Amino acid sequence: MHLRTERGARRRGPRSVVSRALLWFLCWSLLALVAVGLGSLAIANDLAKDGALREATLRSSTFGHSVAAPLVDRTVRAGPSARRVVLDSVLRSRLTDGSIVHIKIWDSAGRVIWADERSLVGKQFPMLPEVFALFGTTDSVASFSSLKGGDNVGEQPEGELLEVYTGAYDADGVAFVFETYWSTDQLHGDQVAIRHRLVPLVLGALVLFELTILPLALTLARRVDRGRAERSAVLRHALSSAQRERRRLAQDLHDGLLQDLAGLGYALPSVGAQLPPEAHHARTVITEAAAVVERDMAALRELLTDVYPADLATGGLSDAVAGLAHRASATGLVVDVHLDGEIVDAAVSVVQLTYQVVREGLRNVVKHADATHARVHASLTNGVVQVRVEDDGRGPQIAVGGQPHLGLRLLADTVNDAGGELALSPGEVAGSVLTASFSVIRLDVATPMPEAY
Repeated sequence: MHLRTERGARRRGPRSVVSRALLWFLCWSLLALVAVGLGSLAIANDLAKDGALREATLRSSTFGHSVAAPLVDRTVRAGPSARRVVLDSVLRSRLTDGSIVHIKIWDSAGRVIWADERSLVGKQFPMLPEVFALFGTTDSVASFSSLKGGDNVGEQPEGELLEVYTGAYDADGVAFVFETYWSTDQLHGDQVAIRHRLVPLVLGALVLFELTILPLALTLARRVDRGRAERSAVLRHALSSAQRERRRLAQDLHDGLLQDLAGLGYALPSVGAQLPPEAHHARTVITEAAAVVERDMAALRELLTDVYPADLATGGLSDAVAGLAHRASATGLVVDVHLDGEIVDAAVSVVQLTYQVVREGLRNVVKHADATHARVHASLTNGVVQVRVEDDGRGPQIAVGGQPHLGLRLLADTVNDAGGELALSPGEVAGSVLTASFSVIRLDVATPMPEAY
């Protein structure tokens, strides 16, 4: 048997449900505000872009049909002419206000009839299918452009622009396409305006909603906290009552049956000594009866130790578990015990339940595992107790004669009542592993250990 104990800081109680719920609420609220804020910005940008495209399309269509179309005829398409001079003057004057950045007029062959960049006039470029489809219609298509197309050679790059193509008919009734590029200054202004209106509205509504449900969330958290406290109190009371009943039962057995057996054990040898020498058979019977009484007394003392371990009340968990390991080692089992400092210094109810898990685990190893080595580990971290009993035996034995182990079933119910769980599983290489995990129960640590038991 090997025993190793590490003492550390004393146990800290588990965080209240209310504080934990409030922390989660604040964290998720912050994440929701960030997500909604970013989403609102994206929506504002999309709304501004859609509005800018619609506005540019409407202006380009109106300008192309009402201003440019009447000034285009066969003389303009043919080359320099007085009509072209008028068209050039009108279109360039429209460019001076800065709202329209570039203008082109296309014929159906993909040739530039007129452009503010004179080097492009008369040149022919491949046209996009959606632009070619505008010939013979009065429809428009709009998109964002950065002047990277082949037909933009010679035009100064001015960042992102709104590009609008509009189908129209000239003064001779010939179809052409009127192309304009619009500045995005108005777009950026619209984006700022929409952000200033939309984002505060959405975030304000979300904050108001969260402030509305915060009292409800706190009320529910307090109810859960009270319910957990009441359940913990009931469990502590049940554990204390069970332990007091074990102590009373142990006291009754010790003062009653055990004393009677002890008296009988002393009386039988005296009776045998008074028999005549020829009473061999009677002396043999008395000797065998005395041996049976001695074995029963030893078994009863072991039962009393299991029912009410004196070490747990006087020396704490370390001595009690050491006693369990010592009794198990008497069967030839090598037991290693590792107890973290916080579990050693834990409250009475934590020590009780930890001891029960270790006791049941070692008892099953001795009775059913056919193992040569067992390891016991118990720790307390962040308000959660972890108990592990593993062996190198023949694997989990969860039933005897087709019936589940009563001890394991009762232990599982007790751990479940403490808000935890008990599991019996195969070991990584061989044997079985009994694990228990449960939350720390708040107790008055000033309560003397013997009185709690």
